[in-house]
Amino acid sequence: MEYVNINSKNEWYKGQISNKVRHGMGICKWKDGTLYIGDFTKGEVNGYGIQLVPKDYKMPYCEGCIVYVGNWKNGVKSGEGTCYNKNGDVIYFGNFENNMPTETYPTKEDFSTYQFSLIEYDGGNKYLGETNTGILDGYGIYVWANGDLWLGNFKNGQRSGVGIYMFYNAEWVTLNYKDDNCIQISSSEEKRDIDNYNKAARAQTFQHILGLATEGASTIATGVSQIQGLKNSSNINSEVNSGGSTSGGVTNSSGGTSKNTNTSNNKQKADCGQDWITDSRTYSGYDDQLVQMQTYPEKYDNYASKFSDIQSKMRQIRQKWEARGCLITKSPRE
Repeated sequence: MEYVNINSKNEWYKGQISNKVRHGMGICKWKDGTLYIGDFTKGEVNGYGIQLVPKDYKMPYCEGCIVYVGNWKNGVKSGEGTCYNKNGDVIYFGNFENNMPTETYPTKEDFSTYQFSLIEYDGGNKYLGETNTGILDGYGIYVWANGDLWLGNFKNGQRSGVGIYMFYNAEWVTLNYKDDNCIQISSSEEKRDIDNYNKAARAQTFQHILGLATEGASTIATGVSQIQGLKNSSNINSEVNSGGSTSGGVTNSSGGTSKNTNTSNNKQKADCGQDWITDSRTYSGYDDQLVQMQTYPEKYDNYASKFSDIQSKMRQIRQKWEARGCLITKSPRE
């Protein structure tokens, strides 16, 4: 877990960050022991998630509740949600507004098959979240013994819908599961590639603008020199009169403008081209395949051979662009 608020050091956070604030999916623990697992927007608890409170802590407006799973808006319960007691049993399912339940609390409906559970498996894997008749069903977090985790929805024991797979080393992949299919939405490596490309593009644009500004300033300087020369006809500068170089060294002897060699080189270096973008996406696609293979190795014949073959292809792509001076961030799975 990492400090987000360094000054007060009252909270710890692991998850997606944008512009140095919590944004996306993650896990946050406050100093009082309250734990939140779910969505954030611009630093605030927003979207869908789980709140667990410590022993003897009273959750506002929800007597006997120690776990809330549902919708949030600006840090308070808002929309549909479920409250669970210390035994993991449902005590309320319904709507919330301004942090308060809007229907009869506790509920009179029978939700006896649903629970909020902590399940520990042989080998060290763990699950914390909603279940139905003992099967993973609802929202929860599954943690592997090696430190990787999945945060998202489950249905009939399988991952379902959009969630985030977070690796022990802080890399992440956002995935969307539908039946047996899995589609990648985004990844930490893809985000870095996009950020790096945008930085390079901004640098290229800046160099181009700088070049235009230099040319413009030189043109103005030349014009001023020519006007001054006309005012002092007895002392006309022969270089200006003939269209030669000014002290800025930008105009040439024919009155044209010379190229800024450094700017040209910087532009060429900064712009790795469309092929680099295509290969970066291919590299990221291979990495997604490795994630799926690691997640469901039983689905792949000759698992080790196929895994090694994809690693080799990724290595070839990355080393090719490194030799050209255009980096592709190395995946820990390569």
